Amino acid sequence: MPSSTVWWDILLRSRRAHVDLFGLVDSKFEKYAAQQTAEMQRAVVHVNNNLTVVNAWEPRGDSEIQEAIDEKLKWSFFDKASDIEVRVDNGVALLQGTVDTWRQWQHVMNIPVKAGGRRPHNQLKIRLQPQRGRNPLYVPMDFGGAPTGE
Repeated sequence: MPSSTVWWDILLRSRRAHVDLFGLVDSKFEKYAAQQTAEMQRAVVHVNNNLTVVNAWEPRGDSEIQEAIDEKLKWSFFDKASDIEVRVDNGVALLQGTVDTWRQWQHVMNIPVKAGGRRPHNQLKIRLQPQRGRNPLYVPMDFGGAPTGE
């Protein structure tokens, strides 16, 4: 059964001795240190380090950052970009909405950083998380949005 923990700006997800690290760090050293710390834990077999290193912030206008984020979301690899709302205040992006997977969660987290924003506040929810005790490929809704019968 998967478990998740948020520690500062790092989200750690573990499943069957495999650990995924998501989030933002300030340096390559912190990225490396987080991976080493996870690898040193007993019973950890593999660590996927998906952490993003944030560069020094150069001030940009909120509207300029907002336009850059909207453009990057428009061309992102998933079609539900309309499910994501972004507000920018003083260079800080607030992300709200829903994405399908952890990979999309991390991708959307990286967009404001690449668009010139400061550390984003990620309030995104992940839609397709398997329920406990279920097959990880379980999808609770059909493509029309109607609940499937159980």
